[in-house]
Amino acid sequence: MIDERIEDVDFDLLNEEISEAAEYIKEDDYDSAKEIIEELLEEYKDIYKEDENERYFCFDSPVSYYVYDMLFSPKKIIRPSKIDYRTFYTCLGQIDIAYEDYENAEEKLKEALYWNPVDSNIFFLLGKIYIKRNELSKLAIILKAVRNYILDKISYAKYYSYLGYYYMLKEDYKTALSLFYVSESIYETNMTKNGIEEILNEKECHMNAPATEEVIETLKNDGFSYGLNDEILGMIYDLSYEMQKNLNTKGALYCLSILYELTGDEKYEREKEYLS
Repeated sequence: MIDERIEDVDFDLLNEEISEAAEYIKEDDYDSAKEIIEELLEEYKDIYKEDENERYFCFDSPVSYYVYDMLFSPKKIIRPSKIDYRTFYTCLGQIDIAYEDYENAEEKLKEALYWNPVDSNIFFLLGKIYIKRNELSKLAIILKAVRNYILDKISYAKYYSYLGYYYMLKEDYKTALSLFYVSESIYETNMTKNGIEEILNEKECHMNAPATEEVIETLKNDGFSYGLNDEILGMIYDLSYEMQKNLNTKGALYCLSILYELTGDEKYEREKEYLS
């Protein structure tokens, strides 16, 4: 259900204000960002509301929508929200994390997940909270879920980095170090760099990282998976094929770009060249 107030929304101005809040967060000016976002939420709250037939989401790509639809088979009709509530709540969660108010941060990020249940960034922010609070069981749940929603190289690297911190909390520094190295090989992040430095320097752990086969077995024993989810990759490839059939070349190229970025498989690059 859409409130009639939607007709009065100036979306250009709204997007400018969201961008302004994001810049404040980058500059660590959390008070200014929070003031903007809370005002926006107050003004635009409940314009899009779930009812018995429809539910509104803030997916950021057709692939995100497709993954959600295929994994969850929703009974209600999926509608897009033109107001990005997902970003509102994610930003508030980031701010609360910066303030070390982890309880409120967790609440805000769960609100963000309502609007986009397949946003890997939200899962990783929740993971950051659980690392800070040493909540291994919650961190494990997050990491087992987020593997299904990895759609870019940075998220793939983060997956291994957060797994590394999981094993650091378990004081299994050899496995953690190996996972950090895997993360670093995909994409270098500060989080991974800091994890490696902490193990090698502060923990004085200078032993060699275990072989990949040993790491895979360790992950399996704890209910985790090594590597990408082949089912999700297959879904994205099927979507690219459907888009090609419907003459949506741009969409098909986007899907193939995701697959090539994640896997490095040249067959996806060749298909892109064929379509271009």
